[in-house]
Amino acid sequence: MIFEINQYLAEYVKIISLAKKRILKNNFLEKHHVVPKSIDPKLINEKNNVVLLTLKEHHRCHELLPQFLTNTTDKEKMLKAFWIMSHSRNKKFINSQDYEKLKIEYRKSQIGRKLSEKTKKKMSGPRPHMSGKNNPRCKYPVTRKTKEKHSLARKGKNYIELFGPVQSFIIIQKGITKRSISLHGRKRTEYQKKSTSKTLKSKPLLKCSYCDYSTRNKGQLKANHEEFCIYAPYGLEKRKERQKKRQKQKRKCPHCSLLVDPGNYKRHHGKNCKLNDSFWEEW
Repeated sequence: MIFEINQYLAEYVKIISLAKKRILKNNFLEKHHVVPKSIDPKLINEKNNVVLLTLKEHHRCHELLPQFLTNTTDKEKMLKAFWIMSHSRNKKFINSQDYEKLKIEYRKSQIGRKLSEKTKKKMSGPRPHMSGKNNPRCKYPVTRKTKEKHSLARKGKNYIELFGPVQSFIIIQKGITKRSISLHGRKRTEYQKKSTSKTLKSKPLLKCSYCDYSTRNKGQLKANHEEFCIYAPYGLEKRKERQKKRQKQKRKCPHCSLLVDPGNYKRHHGKNCKLNDSFWEEW
């Protein structure tokens, strides 16, 4: 971000420095990126780049940004953002005070609002006025260059890096449910059965050195059977010790009250439990 040192930059820095120090318990706050997303998208997930501002401060910051930026492209982007923020549908200029009043009134009106069944059906059902040829995207088809840009931007990145932890969790859960529904009651063809049997038969059979147990999986034989085999020396004693350790190691989650292994507890329970309210508030 290339900028000019002037009075507008000093005011911008003053607003952000005060916002970082204070702790406000106000519902009407907005997130503001110190270095905007459009100028430097790499700083989106950094905590130091995000600040909670009041509605009036947020409007003022977007008014100050184009006045100290020197790069023409960055300046145009910030001017567009400020234009959208400070103009109504009737193209009337809105002051920072009016912006704050309108936002608060709108948010209060949305509290406790319930959608009717007709509106829900319209939102969930098909939309013929937006599907097929009626879709406005059909007028502007996506070129190869744009597709290559999207692919390069997403290569080597996880869902968490692209969409954040909460949105990525929702996307993964939707994918799992869709896959389970599509595979439910599905019957394999004869060709699929033959191909799977060929791959399994190609692997050599591995036998236990103490009994007649045989498998094609090396890990299963070594980790779960040979050491804990009944006919092996101290096999039964090892099995009992393993069962006792597993029972002792299990921990109870305070939020969902489930007995879980220590590995699963660290990853999915305790602080990271879905029923923990503070987990969602952090994000």
